[in-house]
Amino acid sequence: MEGNGIGWLMLFAGLGAANENERKGKNMKQKLLKWATALTSCIVLLLFCGIHVQAAEYSIGTNDSWAEGSTEKEGIDYRTFTLPAAGRVTVTYQSYMSNGRCNLYDKDLVTNYKYVRTSGSTTAPATEQFSMDLEAGAYSLKLSGGYWNAGDDPSSYRVKVSFVPAHNNEKEPNDAFESAMPLANGTLIKGFLSEDDSIDFYRFSIGESANVRTTVSRDTIGSYKFSIWNSDLIEVASYTTSEQTKVWEEYLAPGTYYIKINKDWDATGTYILKWEGFTYVKVIQLKKSALTLEKGKSYSLLQSITPASANNKNIKWTSDNTSVAKVDSHGKVTAKGVGAANIKAAAMDGSQVEATCQVVVKPAKTQITACKKTRDRNVYVKVKAQKNVSGIQFQLSRDKKFKGRKSSYYAGATETKATTAALKKSKTYYFRARMYIDYGGKRYYGAWSQVKKVKTGKKSRLSGSSSWKAV
Repeated sequence: MEGNGIGWLMLFAGLGAANENERKGKNMKQKLLKWATALTSCIVLLLFCGIHVQAAEYSIGTNDSWAEGSTEKEGIDYRTFTLPAAGRVTVTYQSYMSNGRCNLYDKDLVTNYKYVRTSGSTTAPATEQFSMDLEAGAYSLKLSGGYWNAGDDPSSYRVKVSFVPAHNNEKEPNDAFESAMPLANGTLIKGFLSEDDSIDFYRFSIGESANVRTTVSRDTIGSYKFSIWNSDLIEVASYTTSEQTKVWEEYLAPGTYYIKINKDWDATGTYILKWEGFTYVKVIQLKKSALTLEKGKSYSLLQSITPASANNKNIKWTSDNTSVAKVDSHGKVTAKGVGAANIKAAAMDGSQVEATCQVVVKPAKTQITACKKTRDRNVYVKVKAQKNVSGIQFQLSRDKKFKGRKSSYYAGATETKATTAALKKSKTYYFRARMYIDYGGKRYYGAWSQVKKVKTGKKSRLSGSSSWKAV
């Protein structure tokens, strides 16, 4: 009995020990499970928060200064920079390693703007450079070593960043019809298309029908697409160009219009834009279409320019014979020499409106240099010559105002003197002369000379004859 009691006691003790070990095993499993769960959570949290193993983060300036660094094999450096305004960023990357890589990201490492890869060494570094047009904000360079770097040597590099601001004066956002930037007539705007901004809209209105002219000049952008739309969002015109300056013009009805400028392929950069509501000259009205002037005299031709609302009323005045007539920038014609000239007034606004006036310059007032008796009852008259005249008219009369009967003698251009036939005895005669030009089937006379008088003698018989008859 006693032996049986001891056996039972040993049996119960063994069962108790086994139960204790089982409980300890279950506790250990629970602990391991908790540790595994916690570790998994930490790894997920690290990945979610964007924390990278073997990564270091630094800042870098945009003043074109080198920053040097190195990463362990398969390691990563991040160098961040901030742009205070929109503009062009240039990154220069220099690798002293095999398969060195440089990526340009936004600050959140979501958008990869550019990726370059190159291999170099300490004795022959390899260099890559690229430029990007970016908006204001923070950006990050991801710099990494090659997977196939020999051994565990550090991956060395140099990098620098330079920045040129765009100085654009467009108002963002303006990337839709609804948010189009208002643009006044004649206002010059500098726009900017970047990696994150591929389209710009502008809005203008005209109160009456007018020619609308848009002028777009490329600044740093290589090419672009242009289009103009009416208030019903119907396209009026469009073009794609890489020309340095492109002018588009069309006559538009009153209303609101939209200008859209967007990327041509991946081209980015700055451009200059201006629109003008333009009213052309329709009529240049001259006071005369045919004008006769005496040599040395002047006359202002311009009467009016219509419409009064024309943007550019400047006129170019020209003469096809400046030795006869000159014209100044205001349309004042001055007769310079005997003859004919055509004066043209041409609008300078591109309308091709013109007006012309035919100017004939008459001889100047004739000067009598001699008037005297010859052979008692004949009178000799001489005048001062003028260039380019067609002829000379000599005239006599017994009335100082040349009323009633008078006699004329027509001489050639170079025949500057004439002698009368025998005049009546003891009479007072009056003499004058003028020159003329024949042009276009018409005769144009210059002014009469001053009047000269001569009293004849008393002789009864005289020899000689003349075609300048007495009265």
